[in-house]
Amino acid sequence: VLVSARLTLLERFIKGNSGTPGAWLAVANTAMQVGDAEFALQSASRAYDLAPDWDQSQLAVARALLLSGETDAALHLIDGMLKRRPTLEMELEYVRLLTAAGEELPAIERLDDLARQYGDRPEILRTHGIISLQTGDSGAAWRDFSQLLSAGYNVNESFYYLGRIAFEQQHYLQAVRLYGRVMSSRYLVPAQLNISRLYTLLKDPETALNHLQQFAENYPKYAFDVLPAQA
Repeated sequence: VLVSARLTLLERFIKGNSGTPGAWLAVANTAMQVGDAEFALQSASRAYDLAPDWDQSQLAVARALLLSGETDAALHLIDGMLKRRPTLEMELEYVRLLTAAGEELPAIERLDDLARQYGDRPEILRTHGIISLQTGDSGAAWRDFSQLLSAGYNVNESFYYLGRIAFEQQHYLQAVRLYGRVMSSRYLVPAQLNISRLYTLLKDPETALNHLQQFAENYPKYAFDVLPAQA
């Protein structure tokens, strides 16, 4: 609902900023979040028309094409970008598109090639870890996020995903400890909600409720986000 409302506001905003590629890009990204593939592609294409050399506009077109079911066209576009500018960032975008298209094995193989070429760069490890989670290879994901954590990269995200792996493997107390190390970022609220669920699974509903109440007191700006769970 909030994303849909944001899209409506952006549609109004774009009327006064129709010559600004960044405005069209914002609309395209929001349209993709709500699954409006046609509007996303129209908006991304408009951003591209205004700024054809801007990587972000081209990437938005590729993502919108993928959302529209035009996988080959999306990959072809990224492949062309890679030939013009063969950077690690663009390689990872290609890997993400492969993954989104359901081509996880080629994506992992390409990541392995990148790791041999660039070494264990944090962005490679992170992408590998997320894809490993999606394919159910929790062992590989655990190694990736543990390595990121030990090197001090993506700390909150790494604790969150390690907690998720422990949760899925029913190591509930370990999951509580890991989620409890998430101190900020977009993973903060989901981590607290999962801690509450874990205490419920551990047959301690009182602690589950108290945890959310304490969190709401400590982080009042997030109190509304955990209110439904308290109910």
